[in-house]
Amino acid sequence: MAEDEKKDDSDIFVLLKKANDNDVSAMKALIINYASYYENYNLDESFFERAEKWVFKLIEIDEIEGLYMQFRLYDFKIRVLFKKLKSFSNTKDKEYSKVLDNYLMTKIKRFDCCKKGAEKDILETQIKLINIYLRDDEAQYDPKKAVEIINKLISEDDRTSAPLYLILGRCYIRGTGVEEDKNKGIEILKKYSSPKFSLGFIYLSDAYLGMYKDEKKIEYLQEAFDWLKKAKEYVKSYTKERQLASLSNFYMAVVSSYDEKLYKKFSAKENLLSTLEEFLDVSIDSANALFDIGTCYMLGIGCDLDYDKGYDYQVRAVNMMPLSICAPGAPAFINLSV
Repeated sequence: MAEDEKKDDSDIFVLLKKANDNDVSAMKALIINYASYYENYNLDESFFERAEKWVFKLIEIDEIEGLYMQFRLYDFKIRVLFKKLKSFSNTKDKEYSKVLDNYLMTKIKRFDCCKKGAEKDILETQIKLINIYLRDDEAQYDPKKAVEIINKLISEDDRTSAPLYLILGRCYIRGTGVEEDKNKGIEILKKYSSPKFSLGFIYLSDAYLGMYKDEKKIEYLQEAFDWLKKAKEYVKSYTKERQLASLSNFYMAVVSSYDEKLYKKFSAKENLLSTLEEFLDVSIDSANALFDIGTCYMLGIGCDLDYDKGYDYQVRAVNMMPLSICAPGAPAFINLSV
C-alpha cells in the first residue's frame, strides 16, 4: 500500500484494506471518495490519479462495473473542470490553458470509455455516445451513428424505449441522421411524451417554435407556449435547465417579432429578463444567456435602460464563447425517466 494512502482517514483506510482484497463495493466507494477529494481540494490531480488507479483495478476484476465507474469518473471530472474554466476572468491566463487542456483530454478519454462500454451494452454509455454523436460541436459528431445506436436499443418496452424515441423524434424534426420529416418527428414526440418523460414536452415546444420562425403562423407560437406550460408542470431537477432554455428562446422569439399584441398575449417583455436570469443560475453553458441579458439592458426590455450594464454582460458572454463551444452538454447520469 502506498505511503500517502496510509495517511488517509480511518474510513478510507478500512476501504483500502477491503479493496486490496478485491472487494468491488469498497473499490467503488474509494473511486467516489477520491473523486470528491479531487473536487474539494482544488483539483489536486493526485486524488484523481488514485481514483483512476482503482477504476483500472476494478476493470480487471469486473469489466462491466469497471467501465461504468470509469465513465462516471471521467464525466464527473469534465463537469468539475468546466465549472473551474467558467470561473476564470482572463482566458489568457496560463492556468486557464492548463485546465482547458486537461478538460479536452478528459473528454477524449470519456469518449473512448463510452465506445468500450457501448460494446458491452452498458446503457448509460450508449446513451452518452448518442448524445456525443448528435452534438455538432463535438469532434466525434456523427448523427447517423447516433440513429443506428437508437434503432439498435429500441424495443417494444416503452418504459426503456420512450427516452430513445424522444431523441429519435427530435432527429426527424431537425433532419439529423435521418431525412427531415417534421410531421413524423412530432407524431413520435406526442406518442412518447408524458409526465414521466416530460423532456418530450420541451422538444415539442422547440419544434413548434422552429415552425413559427419558419412560417410565422401564430398557432405554432401558441402550440409552443402550451407545451412549455405542460413541461413546467412536470419539471424535474434534471430538466429544469432545458426547460428554462426553451422558455428563454420562446420569449426572445416573441420580443423579436416586434408585435405589441404578442408581447401582451405572452407577457414576453415582462418575463424575458427574469427567465434568462433564472436560466443563468442553473446553466452550465451560459454564454448565450449572458449575451441576451445584455441585450435586455441595452434595449430596456423588462428593465430600465442601462447600456453600460448591458455592455458588461455582453463582454462576459464574448469571453465565455470559446468555452461554450466545448461545453460538456447534458449530464451523463441520464435518468431514463426524463
